[in-house]
Amino acid sequence: WQRAQEVSFIAAYDKVNTQPKYPTTVKAVWTADGISFGFRMAEPMPALLEAKIKGRDDSMLWWNDNVELLFDVTGKNEGEFYHLIVSALNTVADAKGKDFSWNNDKVKTAVFVGKDFWSLEVFLPYEVFSEGVKPAGGNASQVKWYGNFTRHRVCDNGLQPPAQHSDGSVREYTRMNTTGAAQSNNLSDFAPIKFVE
Repeated sequence: WQRAQEVSFIAAYDKVNTQPKYPTTVKAVWTADGISFGFRMAEPMPALLEAKIKGRDDSMLWWNDNVELLFDVTGKNEGEFYHLIVSALNTVADAKGKDFSWNNDKVKTAVFVGKDFWSLEVFLPYEVFSEGVKPAGGNASQVKWYGNFTRHRVCDNGLQPPAQHSDGSVREYTRMNTTGAAQSNNLSDFAPIKFVE
């Protein structure tokens, strides 16, 4: 990732509807301490965001509007990964692999809901990932992680949608990189995340 590089989510996992109706962009900046990601999700109905889950690591968090970040920090892409889910209410579920009993309070998140979007900032300190490779001493161009980002657009299409449905509103599931598989932790969808100076 170049400092302040911007990437758009251009592919939905649905092979029929490949262009997202609700675009998402992400920017990333790395420092000597960690990486910060900024996500901006287009949302024409922010008052109807599905954001009811409040408990950490709640398995129902997938039914809220959220962003998932998945990383193999070793740079090997051999199946070990960290998983972070953050909802529009700033509720967090974090895991090492599929183990959601793993928690790390050093990861920082913040959410803002605007007029026609919601945004998420995530700071991942390198110290959280003991086995992770990190850029240092001019080696940034040789360092890479593997991972993926997924946005779940739920809005008024959740488990208990309101009696009145927003006109044209749909659930949408988009990724930075996808092979069309439904699960976010599909390792075949993980793409290299490069550190550049």
